[in-house]
Amino acid sequence: MAKIHIISDLNLSYNEHTNPVDESIPEDCDILILNGNIGKHPKRSLLYAETICNRYPNVPVIYNTGFKDGGPTSNNDGKNDAFSSIAARQQFSDQWPKNLHFPYLSPVTIEIGQEKYDIMCALGYPRIISVDNWEETQWYKFVAGGMTEDHNLFRPAGGFPTRITLDDVNARHDYEEKIVRKWELDYSENSGYKILITALSPINDPHCAGIKYSTYPNIHLYKRLWVTGGIRINAIARGARLVSNPGSGPVARSQLIEI
Repeated sequence: MAKIHIISDLNLSYNEHTNPVDESIPEDCDILILNGNIGKHPKRSLLYAETICNRYPNVPVIYNTGFKDGGPTSNNDGKNDAFSSIAARQQFSDQWPKNLHFPYLSPVTIEIGQEKYDIMCALGYPRIISVDNWEETQWYKFVAGGMTEDHNLFRPAGGFPTRITLDDVNARHDYEEKIVRKWELDYSENSGYKILITALSPINDPHCAGIKYSTYPNIHLYKRLWVTGGIRINAIARGARLVSNPGSGPVARSQLIEI
């Protein structure tokens, strides 16, 4: 049995100091999950992640970026500049904590005692079924879909960023779901207990206001764990126990999930 602590949605500003209580975790925590929107900028979130990793060097930390601190993208590989910079730092920096894991769409196995935990991280792109007004959604207002190709005297080389489309989001959902489903089905007695982590919630995520959507309808994580963010929840989704622990303060920092 492992005890998991979840931290998400602190929404720290770029130069904002962390509340000291949010740099402490329960003493008997076995795995710490940082699940999106820790800061409002990727660098602020990574600073927090490295700080808490150095404070608890013996606790494995899983780091997943969210809507604000890694950002959705419509690129074919799903990896924007934020992902690339984090991956590069993980690979080349001697400052990267040994207990910090960044397994975006690439599972990692954590061993606690005699038990193994097979962990997969993703943003949790929704498959959009219908929408009231696309131009009023957070996706349209805040997410770049690409760059225009045209440029002239009044347009810089490379053009201007375009808005992400509904089709872009659905394509990204299908891309993620395919990878997550392959991971879900890759199961043997040696693969370990499966934990899926998505920054966006499959139920009533605040970033999907005004949108009717479904997340990974073709997966089945019966009696496994799905960690999400955005809203406080304890429910069942795709057969999995769906849990979260968003926000700051002593109550949030005292919560443990036992599996």
